[in-house]
Amino acid sequence: EKGGFRTKKEAQTALREANLSGLELGKVTPTLVLINCISLMYHVDKDWLLDDNNSDLSYLNDSGSLLNMIMDKYEKLDDDYKRFVENQINQLLELQSKNQ
Repeated sequence: EKGGFRTKKEAQTALREANLSGLELGKVTPTLVLINCISLMYHVDKDWLLDDNNSDLSYLNDSGSLLNMIMDKYEKLDDDYKRFVENQINQLLELQSKNQ
């Protein structure tokens, strides 16, 4: 019963809750690993998560936020990089059709 917890799971749950509370209160700084996980899990741009000055909540409120985020970034690419992305998407679609 280290720290008053009966199981390892109880301790891990308490640790997660303590970290979440610390994040909410600004007492704990999120690691880049956490930022990446949140970004991937919730389809939120990690640059948006890291930018304290960005108060635009449209990424959170818009059901098409992943598509908007992808298009915003795609539009910033040079033409050569856009062609590369398009080729990669076409190859993925081809692989997908072979695996179905």
